[in-house]
Amino acid sequence: MLKDLQKVFEKYEHVQDQSIQSIEEIYFKYLRDISNYLEAEFNAETLRSQLWERGLQFILDNHAKKNLNSTEVQHALANLLNSFLAEIIEKGNKAS
Repeated sequence: MLKDLQKVFEKYEHVQDQSIQSIEEIYFKYLRDISNYLEAEFNAETLRSQLWERGLQFILDNHAKKNLNSTEVQHALANLLNSFLAEIIEKGNKAS
C-alpha cells in the first residue's frame, strides 16, 4: 500500500480529482484485504461511498491544489484510514 501511495504522490504531486481517485482505489483494496483477513463484514458499495462521505470529498474540496505531502493533507488521509481500520478491527474482533 505504501509503495502504491508513493507512486500516486510522485505522479500527481497535488490534491486533484485523479490523485484522490487513485488514493480511494488504494485505500479500498487495502481495507478490503484487511477485512477479509480479519473476517470482518465487508460491503464494497458501502465502503466506497463512505470513503468519499467521511473524508475524500472533504480533502478534495478543502485541500484542492495543495501538495499531497503537506502536513494537512497527510494528516487528513491518515485520519480517514485510521478511522476505517479501527472499525474493521472492531468488527473482526466481534466475528472471532
